Amino acid sequence: MLSAKLGSTLPFTRQEIAEMVGTTTETAIRVMSNLKDRGIIRSVRGKVIILDEEKLRLLSEGPPRV
Repeated sequence: MLSAKLGSTLPFTRQEIAEMVGTTTETAIRVMSNLKDRGIIRSVRGKVIILDEEKLRLLSEGPPRV
């Protein structure tokens, strides 16, 4: 995970994150808003702060496989 290299505060704007993952800024904003509502991240001017790395990791892995 990127936070392992940079820590829990990532110096990226929503636009930069959208470009990194190949989506639109609007989609990145929607997804980040959902993560904020769930208490997983917080964002401040040009930075994303990871509040719950474990929840973020679990989400990134997708649903459990049976």
